[in-house]
Amino acid sequence: ERSSMTRARVPTGAPRKLPGTQVADREILPTEEDLTEEDLTEEDLTDTVMVAGGALVMMALRTLAETTEDITLTQYRAMVVVASRGPCRMADLARILGVTPSTATRMCDRLVRKGLAKRSRDSPDRRQVTLSLTDDGEHLVREVVEHRRREIGQMLLGIPLATREHLPASLAALSDAIGEVPERLLVSKLRH
Repeated sequence: ERSSMTRARVPTGAPRKLPGTQVADREILPTEEDLTEEDLTEEDLTDTVMVAGGALVMMALRTLAETTEDITLTQYRAMVVVASRGPCRMADLARILGVTPSTATRMCDRLVRKGLAKRSRDSPDRRQVTLSLTDDGEHLVREVVEHRRREIGQMLLGIPLATREHLPASLAALSDAIGEVPERLLVSKLRH
């Protein structure tokens, strides 16, 4: 007999419900008891990853809101790229972040004004602008990463050990499928 995950196809655009944990009057993530391998459809997996990803983004936003600096998630992401790779050309930063060079420049202008980053022209080509973090910028990135590590560590304690044991391999595979995740490089750098 199939579990409650087996159901008729829901019309496109209609909300789908996965059995699982109740949060604010809605079910969000399937619990371990709800899922078996044969029940997990590609669509269910996609929905679950989207919900978990959204929760992690909200955690990142909460962490940033608790800092003394007023920075956006995109600005923080730029800082993580620079913290993990070292000084970065503006064109490279724009490519890594998936934004236009003018957007990257405006974002970096704000970081420079806040004293979190600095620009330099170290090459003979004066058009080549390199961005690096100031001591305050490096401190902020370290503070946010450490806060998120503590928050994620606490969250993981609420996950049954049998489920938790599978997370590292699954999340590493997900990260690899997404592509380079600058924060992974940074966490590794901060731990050594």
